[in-house]
Amino acid sequence: MDQEKIAIGSISHSLLPFSADLVSRKGRNVTCAHNIICDVKNANANILTSSNQNVDAHKDCFLVTAKRPGTAEGFNHIFLECLAEIKSIKIEGDFIMKPLE
Repeated sequence: MDQEKIAIGSISHSLLPFSADLVSRKGRNVTCAHNIICDVKNANANILTSSNQNVDAHKDCFLVTAKRPGTAEGFNHIFLECLAEIKSIKIEGDFIMKPLE
């Protein structure tokens, strides 16, 4: 992931299994479901907030996180941008991916 060869996405509670490994290595900036915040913070992550609420979606290197399934549209956009960056392709329109010329 840090070598820009793979992107990892996590929505809501799915960050929990990754917490001990991915998050703790570098104190990553993430967002997640409200009821696992303590666990994720204990793994040395920084929970990003805006107006005392977790941000909807965030990218830290090639780890993309979203706080709940209702934020999937923003998550999808960020995650596809990560994939495009890894594969040197661009996103056009409604997430149509084409090779860079």
